[in-house]
Amino acid sequence: MLSLEQYALFLLSMKKKGKAVDLAHIEEKAKRDMGAPDSKAVQKALDILIARGHVSKDGGDFMSTEAGRSHFRAEFPGIEGELRKVNEAWSLVYVAKNYYPEVAEEITTICRDRYVGFFCVFTEEHFFRRKLGRNYITIKRPSDLLRLVDMHYVDVIPCVHRIGANRPDWLVIDLDAGRSVPFGEVRKAARLTHRAMGEHDLEPALKFSGSRGFQVWAQLEDFRMPDQYKPMALPGGSDRAPSFFSLYADMIAYIEAQIRDKMDGRTTSTVADKEKRENKILLDASPMKEMGLVRSPYSLHHRTGLVSMPLAPEEIEAFDPSMARPENVLARFRKRGNEFHLTARDPSRMVKSTLEWIQDNSGRAPGIRGQVT
Repeated sequence: MLSLEQYALFLLSMKKKGKAVDLAHIEEKAKRDMGAPDSKAVQKALDILIARGHVSKDGGDFMSTEAGRSHFRAEFPGIEGELRKVNEAWSLVYVAKNYYPEVAEEITTICRDRYVGFFCVFTEEHFFRRKLGRNYITIKRPSDLLRLVDMHYVDVIPCVHRIGANRPDWLVIDLDAGRSVPFGEVRKAARLTHRAMGEHDLEPALKFSGSRGFQVWAQLEDFRMPDQYKPMALPGGSDRAPSFFSLYADMIAYIEAQIRDKMDGRTTSTVADKEKRENKILLDASPMKEMGLVRSPYSLHHRTGLVSMPLAPEEIEAFDPSMARPENVLARFRKRGNEFHLTARDPSRMVKSTLEWIQDNSGRAPGIRGQVT
C-alpha cells in the first residue's frame, strides 16, 4: 500500500528542480489523492523524509533533494501501479519528465521548422494545445521541449508541413484499428502498407502509434502539381479543389486500395461513419491537410503512456505493445540510438500510380477528421 511518505516524495519529485512548495499545497494534494490525512500526518511524513535526507525545508517551504529524487526514481517502478491508482495523470507526467531528456534531441530534429501541437495532462483532464498565448508552439532546441514537458505537455504532435509551406513533405499513413479488430490483423496491415510504399520507391519508415495502430511515413521531394490531377469526390459526391494536400490524401486512398484484397476487405480509407468501422482498419488521411498533425516518433501517448516507437518491418510480427513501455524504449535507444530515419525521395512513381488509379476507379477520397487521438 502506498505510504504518505512515498506520496509526498512523489509530489515533490514531480516539481521542477529547485521548486519548493508550502505545507498547505502538500496537504491539499494529499487530501485529494490519499483521502483526508490531517496536518499532523502530513507533517510527520515530511519530517521522516527530511530525516532521511530526501526532503529539505527552507522556512515554511519544502522541496525534494537530489538524493530524494534519486531514491524516488529507483523506487518508482515498484510503486507505479499504486501511484496510477491515486493519480494516473501525474504518474504519466512523472514518467515523461524522466523519459524525454534522453530523446529530446531526436524529437527536436523531427519537429524543427514546424508548428507543434501537444496533449497536456492534468489531474482531471487531458486537453490539446497548439499555442502558447497567441503564438503557435515551435521547438527549436531540446530545452524548448523540456520546458513544455515541465508544464505537463506530454504528447508531441508536429505538423506534416514546414512553417509557411503549401504542401506536406511527410506522407503519413496512420492505421487506426476499430475496437473489434485483432491486433494481429493490424500488424498485417502495417506490414502490407510498408511494403506497398516501398514498392513505389519511397523508403518508408515504420512506427507504433502508441495505442493500437501503426504509422508508415515517407518524406517526399518537392514536385510539380500534375496538370491532369482532379481529386476524387468526397463521400456524398462533393468535389475538392486540387491541392498538394488533396493529392497526398488520394495517395493514401490509393495505397489502401492496393492492400484491401490482401486484407480480405478489412481496410478502408473512408473516415466517415466511425461506428461502422468497428471491424475495419482505417488508413487515415486526416493529417494530410493544412496544419495537419501526426504524433512524433518517440513521443509518449497521452492516454496509454506508451511510446510511439520506431520499428523495423521484420519486427512487426512479434511486436507487442509492452515493448513500447518507456523504460523498454529507453533501454533499446541507449543500445541502438535513433531508429527513425527519413530520406527525401522522388515521388514520381507514386504520383503516376495514384493518377492512373483515380482515372480507372470511381472510389471516393477519404474524409477529413480533426486532431490526432
